[in-house]
Amino acid sequence: MFGKLLGRKKDRAIIHKTVPDEVLYPEGKSEPTLEDQSWMNTIPTATDAPTEKPRPVTPAPKPAQTTRTASAPSQSSSTPAKAAQLTPLEIDRAFSRTPNAASTGRPPFPVGWMVVVEGPGVGNWFLLENGVSHIGSAEGQTIRLDFGDQSVEPAGHAAIGYDETNHGFVVAAPSGPGVRLNGIEIGAHARLRDGDVISLGGTSLRMVALCSPNFHWPSDA
Repeated sequence: MFGKLLGRKKDRAIIHKTVPDEVLYPEGKSEPTLEDQSWMNTIPTATDAPTEKPRPVTPAPKPAQTTRTASAPSQSSSTPAKAAQLTPLEIDRAFSRTPNAASTGRPPFPVGWMVVVEGPGVGNWFLLENGVSHIGSAEGQTIRLDFGDQSVEPAGHAAIGYDETNHGFVVAAPSGPGVRLNGIEIGAHARLRDGDVISLGGTSLRMVALCSPNFHWPSDA
């Protein structure tokens, strides 16, 4: 039976193979053309992907180069600085009053203070009144520096006067012992301002002014 079946299938295959094209294709066998493959054009391919125009690349800005110019060294003058000069009238006004006595209490209407900032007695302070305040190490001096500095003269090492007219201060130094104002040795007289430091031997005092053209006590005080 199997042989018959196989034989029939084989016969059919042979018959199909031997049938002429005129019978299988009565209208004629047509060859595929390019038009018949037009449907393939609708299939997207990798090459059909939309292409974007390349965007211009803006280079990053370069960091600004800072140029440092070395400045020429300043030439310091060999001439030492000088203290402010005073007129004879200013000196007379500052020292024309009777010298103040040694401070035993806290009199009213102070015009300023002298504070010891260096040397023996550092931290002590002395009140300045309207008039002349003498500096020394002996008794009777308005600003008595008796703290052990042997280079301070007993009396009259220096004096500080208050100019009631201009509301300013003047420091006077005799010709003997040296007095320095802010590190510079002064002559006979020099103007003394708030914050200035005067040095006598190994002791330095800082000026703390209360009265000035901006504030001062009445003239009858």
